Amino acid sequence: MAINSTISQQGYDLIEKVAELASNAEYDIEKIVRITLDEIEKMFGFSYARVLKRNGFDYSFSVTYSTEKKKKENQNINLSKETFRSIVKNCKRYVYHNNDEIKKSGVEKNYGFDFKSFLLFPIFYHDYFIGAFEFFNFENEEKYENNELFLIETILKVLMQYMYGMGAFDYIESKGDKIDFISGTPKYEEFAKITSKDMLEKGDNEEYVFVCFDIAQFKYLNDTFGYNRGNAVLHKTAEKIIENEYTEMVTRVHSDNFVYTIKLEKNCDEKESILKIVENINRTISKVIGESFNGVKIRFSTGIYIVSDSKFTVDDAYTKANLARKNSKYNENNSICFYNEKMMDSIRRQEELNSKFTDAIKNKNLIVYYQPKISCRNEKAAGGEALIRWQKDGGGFIYPDEFIPLFEKNGNIIELDYYVYKEVFSYIRKRLDEGKKVVPISMNVSRIHLENDDIVKYILKLFDDYKIPPEYVEFELTENIYMNNMANAKKFLDFCKKIGVFVSMDDFGSGYSSLNVMNSLPIDILKLDKVFLRNEKLTDNDMIVIECIVSMAKRLKMKVICEGVETKSQSEFLKQIECDEIQGYFYGKPMAEEDFNKYIESH
Repeated sequence: MAINSTISQQGYDLIEKVAELASNAEYDIEKIVRITLDEIEKMFGFSYARVLKRNGFDYSFSVTYSTEKKKKENQNINLSKETFRSIVKNCKRYVYHNNDEIKKSGVEKNYGFDFKSFLLFPIFYHDYFIGAFEFFNFENEEKYENNELFLIETILKVLMQYMYGMGAFDYIESKGDKIDFISGTPKYEEFAKITSKDMLEKGDNEEYVFVCFDIAQFKYLNDTFGYNRGNAVLHKTAEKIIENEYTEMVTRVHSDNFVYTIKLEKNCDEKESILKIVENINRTISKVIGESFNGVKIRFSTGIYIVSDSKFTVDDAYTKANLARKNSKYNENNSICFYNEKMMDSIRRQEELNSKFTDAIKNKNLIVYYQPKISCRNEKAAGGEALIRWQKDGGGFIYPDEFIPLFEKNGNIIELDYYVYKEVFSYIRKRLDEGKKVVPISMNVSRIHLENDDIVKYILKLFDDYKIPPEYVEFELTENIYMNNMANAKKFLDFCKKIGVFVSMDDFGSGYSSLNVMNSLPIDILKLDKVFLRNEKLTDNDMIVIECIVSMAKRLKMKVICEGVETKSQSEFLKQIECDEIQGYFYGKPMAEEDFNKYIESH
């Protein structure tokens, strides 16, 4: 059927008629919709037209308006997942022209009657699919041309504007607290409710899988390209997940964090099958986001949990998938991680440490140990580094590698560092009062301290309380802190320089060193990471690199300390190239205060 000038004029006359009807108080929205659908029926030779309203977040719809002669009271429609996804994918329209297409698609299974051709125009609200206009031809197979489809769409868009304005979609407003309009997905609570119901109905031979992921650099993309572009990408991300044939439900939990479910038949290589599905979805989303952000390469952190317990809750499954997602961030070779019970053991251990932290400080279970620094010039004790140890009630220790990363994540590191600072100041004050030898003590500064000025106030208070000379105090900031917080790091360095406290760059060489950082920041001491001494016997290349760094630092008026020294040959080489100080097991392990006192007095 080809559009002609008569139909075209009728179409534009109908648009004006819709506007006129909407301005007439005698016509309610139901009358306006029926009249419009009747006119479109006559104009294009349809047999039946109606409006569907989506009932919830599944594929169920009900008929709200229809042409009188074919009205089916209280009729509910359940679209197949494939039909629903095709509608969302095509966004504008869903068209079947003939019996072969209809039979091939299986779309007739969604309806209780036969038809020869079919049009569906989806209705979106804030990009959320809430309903559709449908037109059927029971008698003839019609081929609908693009200009015909455009005219029908134009009429329906005008009608929709009045439908919105006259409250035809007020019901969707009541679901506003259930819909995430940015992504067009149900909010997490609705996702959980629907998924729980679906899980109960799954077959014994079906596997349910939760996949949680985030877009690694999304904050940067938002800040660079704007939040409108970012929100559009989040919506497109959800769309691509919904379109996949294996996915069931998806929700945006927060920011760029999504969780979706997969249902598939159990098989012996289920992990491999799931991995292929997830990798395909990630590739599809990556391509879409890359196109939106000028070809930026996208990386995801993805966690997968295969539901194994029939008594599971959605919250439990999400927690485990999310835990796997977090673990994937630390896996350099693979950004997709399957959940295992060791991850949950780690969480339990973290919760245990968190719960005991306050009492550990109160009961002095957290003990400051000191590792000596030795002068290369005369092998005398030139200083020490304060290191924390957690002594268990029953004896033995919890070592820093277990609790420091955790406390850096949850903020407890601030209280822990302040505890160390106070203990060190108290120790120095005690040595001074006793007239005994005092050496400078270095203390670590965590990244989180640079986010505000609280650390500055705390340090000033310690100096005011303990009245110790600033030359006995040194603060160590790791190389990565300087690299990632240049402005705040410089602010802290300027403060330390002003009050006469030394500052070092710790772990130099362990990350992505920048020589420009050394040149632009007022660093007093460069501390070479033990990575340079990874070989017990130094190679020629090792020696060349270390000598060059020491020489460069000295020309920049920096003192150089090398940590991780474990052999005599390493020590002799460092003395030879005029490194200033050495720290490592060859001279002394971290030790309790009493042992450290004996060490510095005997050296």
